[in-house]
Amino acid sequence: MKQFRILIGGAACALAVAAIAGFHPYQAQTGWGDIGREWGSTSAVYTTPEGNVWVAERCGENTCVGHEDLDTVFLFDPEGNLLRSFGAGLFVWPHGIHVDNDGNVWVTDGDNHCIHKFDRNLNYIVSFGRQGEGRGEFQSPRGLAIWRRFGQVFVAEEGGAQYYWIGIDLLDVRVDPDPAGRG
Repeated sequence: MKQFRILIGGAACALAVAAIAGFHPYQAQTGWGDIGREWGSTSAVYTTPEGNVWVAERCGENTCVGHEDLDTVFLFDPEGNLLRSFGAGLFVWPHGIHVDNDGNVWVTDGDNHCIHKFDRNLNYIVSFGRQGEGRGEFQSPRGLAIWRRFGQVFVAEEGGAQYYWIGIDLLDVRVDPDPAGRG
């Protein structure tokens, strides 16, 4: 019976891989996006309306600890030519990236349990968050999205999700972990 379950499980996995491989329109392009060194784990990709691509990666490995001299955030044109890079010494485990309507670049750092915001010229604006489960605290923030009309920031984290309202001065961060206002 155990061998039968393993056989069925293996067949299901093979079918899932075949289905995924057959239905997505994307293909790996070797040589696209040369950063002058080996790429690390990459989970943060954001495409701009102009077709440029922001990517945050983890210093040739799965962490930037010990690699504080390496940039971790890159901007490429659609052909994969490097336009800009930054982030050396700023991130431990970059995981999510978003560019808001004003061109500000937001990057989540899962191991530092915070979010960093940079202006369109990549000047640092603000960071917020720390490890924990209370207001203004994260459990490894992973991704984010911003509703440009009202400046609302939605954060996906390892332990759940949180909702933020960014004030007009861009530094007034009010945290509401429960969008219904119950928490």
